[in-house]
Amino acid sequence: MRKKKILLPRIYRPKNGDTSRWHVEFSVYDDIADKMQRFRKTEGFAKCKSERECWVNAARLKNEYTKKVLNGWTPFDDNQNVIWSDSLAYEDIKKKSEPVYRSRKNVAYYSTKFLKTKKNTAENSYRTYMSKLRTFRKWLKENKLDEKDISLISNDNAEIFIASLYKRAAKTKNEYLRLMNEFWSFIKKERKSIDNIWIGLPRYKNDTKPQRPLKKGIMQLLKQDFQKRNPQMWLASQFLYYCFIRPGELRQMKIRHLDLFDGKIVLYSELTKSSKSRVVDLSDHFAEILINEYHLHQYPEDFFVFTRNRRPGTISVSKNYFNKQFAAARKRLKLPNDYKFYAFKHTGAVTALRAGADIKEIQHQMGHSSVAITDEYLKSMVGYESEFFRKKMPEI
Repeated sequence: MRKKKILLPRIYRPKNGDTSRWHVEFSVYDDIADKMQRFRKTEGFAKCKSERECWVNAARLKNEYTKKVLNGWTPFDDNQNVIWSDSLAYEDIKKKSEPVYRSRKNVAYYSTKFLKTKKNTAENSYRTYMSKLRTFRKWLKENKLDEKDISLISNDNAEIFIASLYKRAAKTKNEYLRLMNEFWSFIKKERKSIDNIWIGLPRYKNDTKPQRPLKKGIMQLLKQDFQKRNPQMWLASQFLYYCFIRPGELRQMKIRHLDLFDGKIVLYSELTKSSKSRVVDLSDHFAEILINEYHLHQYPEDFFVFTRNRRPGTISVSKNYFNKQFAAARKRLKLPNDYKFYAFKHTGAVTALRAGADIKEIQHQMGHSSVAITDEYLKSMVGYESEFFRKKMPEI
């Protein structure tokens, strides 16, 4: 949909004849705030003694500002939009103080430029950037810092903002610290004199619970429930278990990503969390299921595997579809809330490890950037397992 750029000037005539309320009004799109901003011009009306004089003055203002906006001028270019060295905006711009900062070079200005560099990241990652920057800008506005030049945002402000997130989990606060550090590094490239106010802020100790794989009995209960009520959910569960594919990747996966007869799934960069293409192995057993039970090879290549109609089609499921369906099954089966849909992936990884899979193979299937990440991931679920203490510990 096309965005309006300008609403041309129009005359406002008050119904009660009050000459002090006459004005010319127009709107201009603000690309930083991403919305139309309205402006009213009242010059000359205070001197008008009759309605005729108001009409003449209004016509002059309307004609003047129509020409200006059509020639590319915007109110954002006016000298009145400055922040002085002592952070106070003076009405009399003829004072000796010289303006050193423009108010348009604020966090909103730089966040818009920063997000443009993230256009090619995965959808979920881009939404995360947008959401966290929006939260930060909201906090700045609440504390009357949103129009300040970026150089006036201090390390103290950074500390207070993170402290305001006290209700968030430690993992979330660390994500904010990482993103804001990246954002300020981008700003520093734009303006060399700016210091990164987020460097040195302490990280938070992770207080999240360890991942919980599914027990075999729980797996069977979920399988029976899904096969009876929504076979598409059991198919999705198997993709997580065998292929370690993330729910966000599943949602956007199409038939063309599946090479069923060669035992591969090719996940292009626009699907993955890391924005890097990767190839996932299909077990022979699961490939046979996809061919003989679900007949996925018979659908058009451009069809989504998972849709609202519960069979391949042109409209994919919604962002939270899998989690909502899993939560409903968990409630029906009266399972603990600790169990999540993502647990099928955790269960597959732990099962593969105990069956003798090399950690390098698990890393490849997971799409992790290093073995160290895979090692930490597995330790969070199974810890350190000792064959001696499980099988050979002497009895009392």
